[in-house]
Amino acid sequence: MQAKRVLITGANSGIGYALVKHFEALDLQISALDRVFTQSYSNNVVCVCVDLSDSDELENWLVHDSDRFDLVINCAGIREICPITELDFDTWRNVMSVNIDAPFLISKYASQRAIDENCSCQIINIASISGFQAEPNRNAYIASKHALIGLTKAMAFELGGKGIRVNAIAPGIVETELTSAYFENEETSALILKNTPLNHWGQVDNIVKSVDYLINNDYVTGSTLVVDGGWTIGKDL
Repeated sequence: MQAKRVLITGANSGIGYALVKHFEALDLQISALDRVFTQSYSNNVVCVCVDLSDSDELENWLVHDSDRFDLVINCAGIREICPITELDFDTWRNVMSVNIDAPFLISKYASQRAIDENCSCQIINIASISGFQAEPNRNAYIASKHALIGLTKAMAFELGGKGIRVNAIAPGIVETELTSAYFENEETSALILKNTPLNHWGQVDNIVKSVDYLINNDYVTGSTLVVDGGWTIGKDL
């Protein structure tokens, strides 16, 4: 791996934390972004407390305090559970701010710095299989993940000639705090496993390995790697 300086959002939990620990073991310099930090990290990790839903706060850090990065992983994500008829605009904007506005701003500034310094850069967006399909009561989340996959393609097309690769990963049901609601309901849990051909839940390590694949394959850009145990292949009705 050629990357030396890495930026990871959503670094305090779930997939983001697993990625931080993975790159720690490789002795890389990591800027870890999240609202709060409750985990332990090595001296290679700089913890940056920033509210990704506040675009002014994030942009101020990007302009004045951030470095050039060889690898950017936009991992932070939030979701709402609310029918469209009850979804208020503030909740809609909060989900959009974290899930699509923050990746846009981070990718914009990371790309510009790489271009200015004539350096290569990789951007990996952690999307979701919700970027391909729908489910009830997740309107903002689903819209944001569709948008993130679209942004991935657009940036890859525009930046490929400048030495910048942009890809996404679309996890299925991976055991994290964000997906805990699926596991708390036995009926829902059984239905998901029934319709997952590999018949087991995804683990954060499956996503870490997928990130490594995208990093090390220099002929892949604009792709969204689906890591879902076969969930999106079809359903057993």
